[in-house]
Amino acid sequence: MADFLKSFNYVSDIEGYHINDKDDPGGETYRGISRVYFPSWPGWAVIDAAIAKGQPLPHKGLEPLVHSNYRMHFWDRFLGDKIEAQAVADELFEGAVLVGVHTAVIFLQESLNYLNRNESTFDDLYPDGVVGNKTLFALAFVGREGDFDVLVKMMNTCEGAYLMEKMKNNHVKEKYARGWFRKRIGLG
Repeated sequence: MADFLKSFNYVSDIEGYHINDKDDPGGETYRGISRVYFPSWPGWAVIDAAIAKGQPLPHKGLEPLVHSNYRMHFWDRFLGDKIEAQAVADELFEGAVLVGVHTAVIFLQESLNYLNRNESTFDDLYPDGVVGNKTLFALAFVGREGDFDVLVKMMNTCEGAYLMEKMKNNHVKEKYARGWFRKRIGLG
């Protein structure tokens, strides 16, 4: 089964530390945790206190808070402990952090549907953005076929197309294109 810390380290290498980008809808972020989306994250109090005192941020002291936030709001929501292949869990986790759990799981479910040999191996999944028994069954079947590498590439392709659509609809987001495609797309 996939290991949360391996996926966390994979994503952690991509996320920055303390960033406040006026063009990012998440606003101020720490290790990818957005103050807009996670305003009650306990790490903000630690960060605010350090900034108010003119002290450097206590990165090591924040690590347990970062881990618990990522586990609770991302990993556990897509049942990461039940994902068999580390590469699939890494891609799902990375996608969940960037585009949201619901959307990342839809990318997984849609990709699985293309690998079911026209429903001869398992019925099409309804892409509802929730990992349940049917998604886990389909994932296990694809694994038995030895197609995890193909699945990860397909999920990555979905994410890339999603990001390109975002840039097409909001040209300000083009400033993130190189970072997104160097650090996130094609890594799996």
